[in-house]
Amino acid sequence: MLGHVWRGEKDLTINYLTITEERNKYFDFSFPYHNEGYGYSIAIPPPLPRWRSLVYSFTALVWAVMGGVLVLVALVFCALTHLHNPLSFSQCFSSILQSLMNQGMSQVPQEWSLRMFLGGWWITAYVLVISYTCNLIAVLTVPVYPTRITTIQQLAHTYYRSCMLDYGEFVPEALATSTHPALSALGAKLDLMPVDGTREFGGQEGCVGLVLEGTHAHVESFSFLKLLYFLLGHKDVVYFVKEQIYQANLAFFFRRNTPWKYKFDQGIQSLVESGLVHKWYDDIMSDIKKITTTSEEDSGPSEQPLSLGHLQGPFLLHLVGLLSSLTVFLVEYCTFNQAGASTQ
Repeated sequence: MLGHVWRGEKDLTINYLTITEERNKYFDFSFPYHNEGYGYSIAIPPPLPRWRSLVYSFTALVWAVMGGVLVLVALVFCALTHLHNPLSFSQCFSSILQSLMNQGMSQVPQEWSLRMFLGGWWITAYVLVISYTCNLIAVLTVPVYPTRITTIQQLAHTYYRSCMLDYGEFVPEALATSTHPALSALGAKLDLMPVDGTREFGGQEGCVGLVLEGTHAHVESFSFLKLLYFLLGHKDVVYFVKEQIYQANLAFFFRRNTPWKYKFDQGIQSLVESGLVHKWYDDIMSDIKKITTTSEEDSGPSEQPLSLGHLQGPFLLHLVGLLSSLTVFLVEYCTFNQAGASTQ
């Protein structure tokens, strides 16, 4: 397209063309009408195993704080008991831990200092147990996915290779010669897909297939990338990295020293400053989403009963409890028999 303009075969070109230093040497360009870069699309990874839902109610930091508080409370309780009726640390820890399991103490201490201390801890444990249970009910039916990639730096340090259609864009060369570590790493892992004029999207389907296999990230102009996956019906199985590369202004390109270019500048500037360009952009993207999205009425109700898959975590935990109790029982049984034999 730019070649036609440069050779004088055309007067201007209207497409997704960014203003660059090299193009400025050979062409005139209009008032910029949009700012955008090149983005990456990645397949949504499979959800994490459902048996791990038991730990999703709290974050890792909350679990760590709870563990530290549990040990601290047990130490303080053990120190208080030494003032009256000394208990071992294991006994103190067991007494503190059982409140988190909704189990009460077989005998409440008579000392008021211990009662007040335990009363405060029991209220705290009650709040923690209720919070965990309420969150667990919600987490059981909602699949949890690994953390998504949001920056180019993160993408560069993953196993994903990049894929782009080889239609002469400057991005492959720019990535290969970049001095930025992340961009250079992406350029070293870039695979170019040949143009195929027989296919609907010129061969972009090849990169889409690699993305769906989970091996590649597809790099292309951001808006086109989103429209491509919307139109191919894959918008629900991919996500788009928020950070873009090589963001620049988009404009119309004219032959050098075009005398009537100012008329386009005035018109485009008026449309941009009035907000019409951004409104049309949002309308187009919204219309595409509506066309490619199945209505909620046709997709059926989203509610579903709890299945065995949802309850993998609780059943596995119950199995661990049974095995642990069996182990403790066998140890106690063997110890009791040995003690009885020694007394005889």
